[in-house]
Amino acid sequence: MAVMTQMRERATYILFGLLVVFILSMTVGGLVGGADIVDIITGKNPDAIGVVNGVEISAKYYDQTYRQQLEQYRQQTNGEVSATQENFLRNQVWESLVRDIMVQQVIEKQGIQVTDTEIIYRLYDADTPPEILKSNPAFQNEQKQFDKARYQAALRDPSTAGQWRPVEDYLRQSLPFERFSERLRTTVRVTESEIKDDYLKRLQEIKVKYVFFDPKNFANDNIEISDAMIQSYYNANQDDYQQKEQRSIEYLTFSTKPTSRDSTEIFELAEKTLGRVNAGEDFADLASIYSEDPGSRDKGGDLGYFSQGTMVKEFDEAAFNAKVGTIVGPIKSNFGLHIIKIEDKRRKDKKDEIKASHILFKFAASKRTIDDAREDAAYLSEKSDDREFAEIVAELGDSLKTTGQFVKGSGFIPGIGLNQQASNFIFARELGDVSPAFEIADGLLVLRIVEIKEESTKPLDAVKSSIKSKLLNEKRMEVTGQHANEIYATIANGLSLEDAAQKDSLQVETSNSFKKSGTVEKVGRDAAFIGTAAGLSEPGQISKPVEGTRGYYIIELVERSTFDEEAFTTQRQGIAANLIRAKQNSVFSRWYAKVKKEAEIDDFRDRLNY
Repeated sequence: MAVMTQMRERATYILFGLLVVFILSMTVGGLVGGADIVDIITGKNPDAIGVVNGVEISAKYYDQTYRQQLEQYRQQTNGEVSATQENFLRNQVWESLVRDIMVQQVIEKQGIQVTDTEIIYRLYDADTPPEILKSNPAFQNEQKQFDKARYQAALRDPSTAGQWRPVEDYLRQSLPFERFSERLRTTVRVTESEIKDDYLKRLQEIKVKYVFFDPKNFANDNIEISDAMIQSYYNANQDDYQQKEQRSIEYLTFSTKPTSRDSTEIFELAEKTLGRVNAGEDFADLASIYSEDPGSRDKGGDLGYFSQGTMVKEFDEAAFNAKVGTIVGPIKSNFGLHIIKIEDKRRKDKKDEIKASHILFKFAASKRTIDDAREDAAYLSEKSDDREFAEIVAELGDSLKTTGQFVKGSGFIPGIGLNQQASNFIFARELGDVSPAFEIADGLLVLRIVEIKEESTKPLDAVKSSIKSKLLNEKRMEVTGQHANEIYATIANGLSLEDAAQKDSLQVETSNSFKKSGTVEKVGRDAAFIGTAAGLSEPGQISKPVEGTRGYYIIELVERSTFDEEAFTTQRQGIAANLIRAKQNSVFSRWYAKVKKEAEIDDFRDRLNY
């Protein structure tokens, strides 16, 4: 009965929590389709920021989903989210929504459906409930294993009957995807040779001798690259020289960093607080009011015991040089100013430890400093409708900065860094448009679009030098290969690798022992070299010349470790399972890449004001 009482108390929370997880998995993190999902993000919305095969994604829905993920990420990291991370999350949400729509469309096209009987079976058959239920702590024992009794008790509890409806709805949407996923998985097979090869790749060690043929040695050969050859290459590779639309801006930033006046005020506040402590006011009360350390503020500034060297240098030295019962500070560190109360000292595990509390004052811009920056930025943005941008900048006593030409893409702006909001504005607006104030690291940004260079193909003159260099390298590699084949012919006629190398004044190198999945000293992770070396079966066997990333090699096997049949038998099942999972992921990835390539996808996210 105790378990059932606990279940009743937690039922609403548990099932609501599950529903939230279900919704997130269907709309963002997973591949679960469902008619309801498409209904939510379809319709002829005037604010659509994307269209996938005729299905619209509304700005509102995209924004809600993004902010859910952003909040979830903040909770996981317990900290601020950088502009780079925000941009990654936006792209992740976009990709997930696009993927969900396309998977749902395929499910509908294939006519994959589930019946109420199947849903009831999956829910009420305790041996096959959804994994998301089996992994929920409410239905697990002390060893965190699925507890059939707890699960069945919850199902039978009449007080939670209505709470299972969201789970049924989830199954109605997720089971079609499971069917679709199973159809893809059934194509996956793993052969015995693949399992053995994977084992050898990770565990068997190889050692070789080799001769390296460096194309640089042919740099002075009479290799000619004609204008006709360059023109022919340019004509055949036009796609490589497409130049995206480029834009440039002029801009002004307004700092929201703490000024010297702000820093002085923070020092004064710290000194006044120290005076109040010395006058007898309760340290813990003052810490709860003034400290900006979230980890200790609610505990009256208590840091507990810590050993020497744990804290930053300035804090550490001040604390360990003070006597028990004293108050020291303000001590400046890269975190701010500290007032430290020394409460106890002890020796534990051969280390000196201190128990202390502190009040932290961070150096931050005052409201006045931030308001001044906002007012100046707003003034520049608003007045530019009637006056010259540069004129207003001069009036503010500053000078403009400019960027070179840059392309739309990651959201990176030269001189500014990553800022998707500003980048969206730059590539969505017209020549001469002035932006609102955008927040950047430690400040605000106002910009004006000063140049737009339309998409074009780079002219031959601009790329002629790089094409010539590329063709020259290819010719050198070709000559190197011919030379390596000449040396190999002497080996095939009975000469040893050493004698053939010496005859041509080449050096024979001996490798370190390496694995097929590893790195070769002086060679690196050259797949052609490692693959060829792994393919040699007997010591003394010599390969034909192989083209690597830096040049050609002739390789002779020195030794390879013996195949451990017993170890292979022990690991075989785990290797097979990993290979199957990898192949299943690969199958889906290839399927998705093909479907996405054939899809009609329009991305209008630059309409969003962030």
